[in-house]
Amino acid sequence: MRKAIERYPFFFIGLIAAVSIALHWDKFPLDLAGVHSWRQAQTQQNIQNFYREDFNILNPRVNSSTHQEETPTYRYEFPIMQWGIALVYKVTGESFMVTRIMVFLIGLCSVACMFFLLKYLLGDVQAALAGAWAFNFSPVFFYFTTCPIPDNLALCGAIGSLAFFFRFTKTQSWRDALLSAFMLSLGTAAKLPYILFAAPPAFYILSAFFKKGISNSGKETLLALIYFVWMLPTFAWYAWVIPTWNNGIVQGVFESKMTTQEILNTLDYHLKTMFPERLTNWGAVPLLLAGCFYAIKKKAWQQERFWMLASMGLLIFAYWGFEFNMIGIVHDYYMMPFLLPLFILIAYGVKQLLAERHKVKWFFLAFLLTLPSFAFNYTKRDWTPKKAYYNQDLFRYKEDLKNAAPPGSKCIIIQDPLWYVFSYIIDKRGFVFTNEYLPGHWVEDLRKNYGVTYMYSSSRKVDEDPEVAANFEELVMERGEIKVFKLKTD
Repeated sequence: MRKAIERYPFFFIGLIAAVSIALHWDKFPLDLAGVHSWRQAQTQQNIQNFYREDFNILNPRVNSSTHQEETPTYRYEFPIMQWGIALVYKVTGESFMVTRIMVFLIGLCSVACMFFLLKYLLGDVQAALAGAWAFNFSPVFFYFTTCPIPDNLALCGAIGSLAFFFRFTKTQSWRDALLSAFMLSLGTAAKLPYILFAAPPAFYILSAFFKKGISNSGKETLLALIYFVWMLPTFAWYAWVIPTWNNGIVQGVFESKMTTQEILNTLDYHLKTMFPERLTNWGAVPLLLAGCFYAIKKKAWQQERFWMLASMGLLIFAYWGFEFNMIGIVHDYYMMPFLLPLFILIAYGVKQLLAERHKVKWFFLAFLLTLPSFAFNYTKRDWTPKKAYYNQDLFRYKEDLKNAAPPGSKCIIIQDPLWYVFSYIIDKRGFVFTNEYLPGHWVEDLRKNYGVTYMYSSSRKVDEDPEVAANFEELVMERGEIKVFKLKTD
């Protein structure tokens, strides 16, 4: 069996893909809903506007209008994933199922890259396959691998970069170095925190400089130059866009307003739920503990590779501390960088268990078989509208609400607390208000000077205000709590 596995690893990677496809089969046709719908809606609006309006990759657009732009540009990560999916739309036509399938294919690439990374790190095909299998059924990866968030491409780039880097340490092939640098640049462009995965090559280069001196480290100097040149476009993008950011990501914990009790509650959640349940999978926790045990028993710190990986792990923990207030108990996809050190340890634990002669090892290895069931059952509600934590009438009557105003109508949208979900569901652009504050003279200004013709409201406080109601021509539709009004055109 071992010889068959080592001879035909791609068959087993295909098996992982087949199991994942089967478990996701009923998810591909689903429209956007579920956990972190707001982030998915933002990404999908980028994709739609690349396809429908402006294919310039430098202009990722959303539907929430401003007084300056009807479809404003919001530049955060470099939108290579969004632009690439829009390019596929040019062939297939616009479809959210196509988005899900493309993101899923990126996820399968991540699984394949994880296999190669573990193979080059551990020198054991069986352990590498087991690690890739376990990684595929991390609940956070299992859910987001069909969801349009750029973290999927960033993770794939990071894993691929490390796979080619550790292959370079064996082959000394410049092709591997170039591919590693390219994948790192791609991953970091897709999401800035993935620059953390430059740590292993940086440690490798700097340790050579300290041991041999820069003048005697020509190969390492060239390697550093390759990474630097490939990273220049990514650095240029972030140098351009970061000054425009106005959220808490840049300030991190230094702008935190968390109380001591909130910090303790969040730490408790991360310890009891985030790490063992959402990131790892309870079935893989025994293998993670085995990996930690054997790392200590075998004195893994005596190997240079350990310190390359440890430098990466320390930076990831530093990132976790810096963004702690932003991550909280909600943003589990911010934690995806942890998947690499976690599943490297799991694969290492599998390798050491396979080498044991005691039959107790099969007890631990049997947990691998439980992973698909746990991931599937743990996440099966994550795709449901209830998990979006939005007004359920929006999802319940989405087709009626979408058709209440003609295509291309510019609208006022009341009570979309995170800006993107409401406008995505009704497929309209316009002025989005996150709360119930909307004076009547604002409505008058928007309809007279900015071409707004309809208003979607779930707030009786707003739409029953006489000054606001004076702008209505008629009530077009009422579905649950949501009313659609046509505005006067005078």
